[in-house]
Amino acid sequence: MRKHYKRPLAAMLALMLLTGAATALAEGANYVTEEPITFEVVMQDVTYIGDLNENSFGKWYEERTNVHINYVEVPSDIVTERVNLMIASDELPDMFVGTVVQADVNGARGVFKSLNGLIDELGVETKNLFAEYPELLPGMITAVDGSIYALPSINACYHCMHSQRAWINRDWLTALGLEYPNTVDEFEAVLRAFKDGDPNGNGIADEVPFTGANGSNQRIYTFLLNSFVPFYDEWYHYIDESGTLRFTADDEAFRDGLRWIKKLIDEGLIDVMGLTQTPDQLKQLGSDPTAVILGGYTSFVWWQGVPADVDSDDNHARQYSGLSPLEGPDGVRHSVTTNTAVQRDQAVITKKCENPEAAFKWLDQLYNPEVTLRSQVGELGINYELPPEGSLGINGKPALYIQHWLGDGETQRLNTRMDNIILANRSSDFRLGEMADFNDPETQWSQEPRLFQETRDYFVPYENMAYYVPSLAYTEQEGADVNTYQTQLKDYVTESIVLFLTGNKDLDKDWDSYLAQFPSLRVDEYTAIRQTAYDRQYK
Repeated sequence: MRKHYKRPLAAMLALMLLTGAATALAEGANYVTEEPITFEVVMQDVTYIGDLNENSFGKWYEERTNVHINYVEVPSDIVTERVNLMIASDELPDMFVGTVVQADVNGARGVFKSLNGLIDELGVETKNLFAEYPELLPGMITAVDGSIYALPSINACYHCMHSQRAWINRDWLTALGLEYPNTVDEFEAVLRAFKDGDPNGNGIADEVPFTGANGSNQRIYTFLLNSFVPFYDEWYHYIDESGTLRFTADDEAFRDGLRWIKKLIDEGLIDVMGLTQTPDQLKQLGSDPTAVILGGYTSFVWWQGVPADVDSDDNHARQYSGLSPLEGPDGVRHSVTTNTAVQRDQAVITKKCENPEAAFKWLDQLYNPEVTLRSQVGELGINYELPPEGSLGINGKPALYIQHWLGDGETQRLNTRMDNIILANRSSDFRLGEMADFNDPETQWSQEPRLFQETRDYFVPYENMAYYVPSLAYTEQEGADVNTYQTQLKDYVTESIVLFLTGNKDLDKDWDSYLAQFPSLRVDEYTAIRQTAYDRQYK
C-alpha cells in the first residue's frame, strides 16, 4: 500500500467546521469493507485528467475504503449515447458516476436501485448534506414515486449562481464625469454619453456603447428584461408570491421591456449586431488592438468580452466592473439565479451490483471533507499547501488551502485528482477557502477573488431566490411533454424577440398575433405540468 500523508489535526478540524461536516475519515477506521472488494464504475474521460485507473486519488481512496475500482472511461462528448447503449443492452457496471442518464425514469424501470433504505441505514455524509441544504434536499433528488435513485454532487459555485450579467467600462464613466447607473433612465443617459462623448479619447466615433452576443448568458435582452419582469431565459417561468409558476413571455411588462430595449437600439445606444453576433465576434470587438471601444456588454465573465489580463499587456479588462441589474419604471430590479449548489443525478447503483451496501458506503464517503479536498484540489505538496495560521480565504474566513494552479497538460500528467467528475461536497466555504492575501493589491485582480467580489457587490444584492424554480422531477410522460413544449417555446420566443427588436415585427401591430400562437404551443399544458411537479416535490 502507498504511504499517505497525515493532515494536521487543526487543518482538518477547520475544514470540518467550515463545511458543516460532523465526521472525520479516521485513518484505518472507516474502511467500507474489511475484506477487499472490487466494483466497476463508468465515469467520464475528460482531457484534463489522465487514466483514472492510474490516478493517485483513486489509489489514495482505495487505501481508505478497501474498495478497488475498475474505471471504465467514456468520452465526455458521447456520454449520453454510450450510457443509453449500455442500458439498452443490459451491459451494466456496478455504478455510473457523473455519467447518469434519466435517473428517475431508469430507476422506476428497475435499472437503478432505490437508495432510500441505504441512506436511512448507512448514510453518514449524505445525511449531513440533507442537513446542510434543507431547502433543496432530499426534495430535489426525490423521484415522483418517492424513491431516490441518484445521489447529487455539491458545487456551491458562488459566482456561477448569477451567470446572466453585464459589464460596464468604469474608466469611461470617470473620463466623462458620470455616476454608476442604477436605473434604466441613468443607464440610457450613460449610453448616450458613451456614444457622443469620445470616452476613449481618440477623436474617432468608434465607440460601441453596449452590445452582447447570441450565446449562453450573453444575450442583451435576457439581462435587461429583468428591469421589467423576472425573466428566466429558456424556461420562461418564475414563482410568484403565492407559489404559482408565472409564464413571462406573454406578460405586458415583458413587452414594455422590449419597447425600451428597441428604443435604445433605434438610437444606436445598443448595437443591433449584438443580438445575432457570435461570442467570438463579441470578443473580437473587445480585443480591438487600436482602441478600447466597448462601453458595456453582456456575458457571464469579463474575459468573454475583453482580453483577460494574461492576454493583454495593458490590463484592458481592469477597466470593467459588473453592471448590476437596473431598476425599472415599476421598481423591478432582479438578478437572475441560474444555479443551485446541488447537481442532480450524479451517481447511481445499478441492478447488477451485488453488494449495494458497500457501493453506497463508497459513494457516501466521497462527500467527506477530507476526501473532497483530496479529490477536488489534489495532493498536498503538489496541488496545494496548507496555509499559515491566521491567513484568510477569498471569503474572509480562515483559509483552508493554498492552491497551486496548473495548466491542463500538467494536471493530466500529474493525474492526482478527479475534480468535477466524481461526487464531492464543494460547499461555498470550501470553494472560497482558497487563501487570498488582500494586502497584496494584485490579489483583487486574480480570477477567483475578482469573481467573488464582483458577484458579492453587483449581483447578489438583487437576487430573489423565491422566484427561482428549482430542478423538477417528472414522470416519463411528463418529461417527454415538457421537453417537447419547452423546445418549441424556446425557438418561438427567441426568434420573436429578435424580430421585435430589429423591427421586423411591430410591438403594437404584431403583438396580438404573437400571443395567438401560444395556445398551439401548449403554454398552459407546459406550465401546468411544471406546476404539478413543483407542488409535488417542494410543497
